[in-house]
Amino acid sequence: MNKAKSYLSDEGKTVTAPRMVAALSFGFWVGLLRSSYARTLWNTCLHKAFAANPSLKHKDAHDRFASILSLRNRVAHHEPIIFRHRDLLLDAERITEALGWIEPAAAQWCRDVARLEVAAAYGLARKLAAPLPA
Repeated sequence: MNKAKSYLSDEGKTVTAPRMVAALSFGFWVGLLRSSYARTLWNTCLHKAFAANPSLKHKDAHDRFASILSLRNRVAHHEPIIFRHRDLLLDAERITEALGWIEPAAAQWCRDVARLEVAAAYGLARKLAAPLPA
């Protein structure tokens, strides 16, 4: 949280609750899903953020978002993700499903729009990586 406050201060912005929420990292939010917070946060209130999937288990939420964070970090650090035993279309579907646990309309948008873009980019990458004809 201190990083978020410092960021806002450095940007010359007043620290407000909405700005703090926006400034917090994805890792921070995934950290709130750790097992050490199951009793104090998940059981009392955090499960309400996943109202579209009321049967969602704390561990399942943590595992999915930790996996998404791992992929996000690989991309952010320019690590290779294509052809490294990854199925990016499956990754996109898992991200979309997790988004649906929070906001079904956003997940539907991803299914309608973003998945097509991921599939097209993946197809292009496969063509570019193919061996050159002799």
